[in-house]
Amino acid sequence: MRINVYNTLLDDDRKPMLVKESSSNFPAVSQIKTPQDLVKILNGVFNANKQTEEHAWLIALNSANAIIGIFELSHGSINSSIMSTREIFMKLCLCGAVSFMLAHNHPSGETAPSKADLEVTETIYKAGKMMQIELLDHVIIGRDNYDYYSFRQCGLIANWKN
Repeated sequence: MRINVYNTLLDDDRKPMLVKESSSNFPAVSQIKTPQDLVKILNGVFNANKQTEEHAWLIALNSANAIIGIFELSHGSINSSIMSTREIFMKLCLCGAVSFMLAHNHPSGETAPSKADLEVTETIYKAGKMMQIELLDHVIIGRDNYDYYSFRQCGLIANWKN
């Protein structure tokens, strides 16, 4: 799979534009079908499970659940990072995403979501419903290669109301 990492910058008119930062092949995964596929990509490309601070990523997907691009949303502290709904949907609209996934790491290795994780995910999920760009999952990555928490697998995403 070809992994494109994007950023957004302001053009000369101070309007956001999409900028490709890097592109690399990641043959271990051809399509995201499970949370494990996402964890494998983020650990392989970004060393998500080895970061000393929290990082949050946005994974933009097309209608076939193939990755259009990955954005680093934030690089936080030992136990927090920011996920801004406005910036998430600006990036998704710029790249033409049909759906998306969120992911962040917990440097402590503990994958259980915090109260803030639950609240921000629910807010973003509801905004996605309104924008018709579906949040498929939010994955918290722990210490080991396959240690993660999936909001979808745990039934949280399906239980939220619009």
